[in-house]
Amino acid sequence: MIILAGMLSLQGCSTLFHPKWTPQEKDVLKFNVQGIKMGSPASHLGIFSQVKKDPTKPDQMDAYEVYNPNSHISIMLASYLQNRLRKVELRYFDSNGVDSLKVAGGWEGIRNDLIKYYGPPSKFGPDVPVVATQQGLDPKLAKFNGVWIFSRVKRQVNFIAFSDETGAGSGFINVLNTTPLTKKEEKATKPFPSAKPPPDPSAPGPGF
Repeated sequence: MIILAGMLSLQGCSTLFHPKWTPQEKDVLKFNVQGIKMGSPASHLGIFSQVKKDPTKPDQMDAYEVYNPNSHISIMLASYLQNRLRKVELRYFDSNGVDSLKVAGGWEGIRNDLIKYYGPPSKFGPDVPVVATQQGLDPKLAKFNGVWIFSRVKRQVNFIAFSDETGAGSGFINVLNTTPLTKKEEKATKPFPSAKPPPDPSAPGPGF
């Protein structure tokens, strides 16, 4: 499978060789997409040709959509706090001429790759909270919904996937830095006060 092979290149950080950390903990710390890794500044996204800032500030962070960051990812959503990468969302689709999910090995192949690198999920099933920002994801309809929690190294990986009888499907990997926020970071994530009314919750969101 190619899904994670290009994401786990060694970063040269001595902390990756902590003698008490498991291979899975070391692998999750190596996570990167084309060299973009946790803690890196938004300026590093300049290596990609198609980058668009998301004005909605999902999770109250500065977020950038990167289109086709490599041959098997349709969209990468990179979220920054204090100009340091804090969360990555990878989106895969099979529908309307897009086949990144298939190229990545299908949802089962992605799940198997995640297990290969990170071990069995800490929890899976419809009760796992959805952390992906993509609209309309119902865990009760998912083929797989799981989370890998690495408390000692302050990382978390979520994967949720969908597929129907026509072959259309989608998958979403989220990798999060779960280090507790500093007071300055907490202040930065608080929404700015606004005189505008909140959006109508009944209004339809974008599909996938």
